[in-house]
Amino acid sequence: HAQQSWQTAGDCSSGMHYATQHSAHPLIEYKLLDIGLDVQSFLSDHGTFQRVYSLRTLHWAKDQARAFANICRLMEPGGECILLFLGRCDTFHFIRQMAQLEPWTKYCDVFLNAVPKTHDMTDVNTLRSYVENLVASAGLTLITLDIWERKSSFLDTENAVEMFLMANPVSPILPEEEKVQFEEDARKHVPAWRNAYQKNNPLPFASFVVHASKP
Repeated sequence: HAQQSWQTAGDCSSGMHYATQHSAHPLIEYKLLDIGLDVQSFLSDHGTFQRVYSLRTLHWAKDQARAFANICRLMEPGGECILLFLGRCDTFHFIRQMAQLEPWTKYCDVFLNAVPKTHDMTDVNTLRSYVENLVASAGLTLITLDIWERKSSFLDTENAVEMFLMANPVSPILPEEEKVQFEEDARKHVPAWRNAYQKNNPLPFASFVVHASKP
C-alpha cells in the first residue's frame, strides 16, 4: 500500500475559510499563508515540502521575485514545484479602467498594484525571459516552462463581469455604502471594456506553467 501523506493548503484570502468548510479532508490541513510576505513562521510550524503547487494565484503577488524565492524556501532539496499563473487577461484591463473611473480613483493605487508587469509584455520571448529570471533568481532549476497564449478567456461577457467582481482587489476593502454602486458601475462598463480589450489585442490572454526543482 502507498504511504498516506499530509497535504498543507495555504492561501491568504477568504477562500481558505470556504475550503475549510466545504472541502475538508482528514489528510489536508488548511493554513493561512501570504507567499509574498515572510514565510519563516510557516516553515517553523510545517517544515519544508517535497512538492509545492500554486494554481492561479501568483499573478496577484506584488513582488513576484520574493514570492518565487519564498516558494524555494518552502521546498526541500530535490523537491519540485508546479506553478500556474496568469500573464495577461481582460480582468487586469478592467482593473486599470476602473482605477480611472470616478469615484473609484481614490483606490487607484490598490487597483494598479494588482496588475502584474507581464500584462504589458506582448512578445512571447519577453514573457519567457521574465519568468526564467524569476525561477533562476529564486535559486530554482527550471525543468519546463509552457506559455499559453490565446484569443479567448472561455468566459462569456456575463461571466467576465462576475469574475471581475470576485477577483478585483478593491472589493474586500469597500465600505458597505459603496458596494452597490461599485457593482452597478462594473456591470455597466465591463462589457464595453471587454470588447475594446479583445479588439485591440490579438492575443489578449497569456498564462504560464512552470515546473521547477530545488537543487
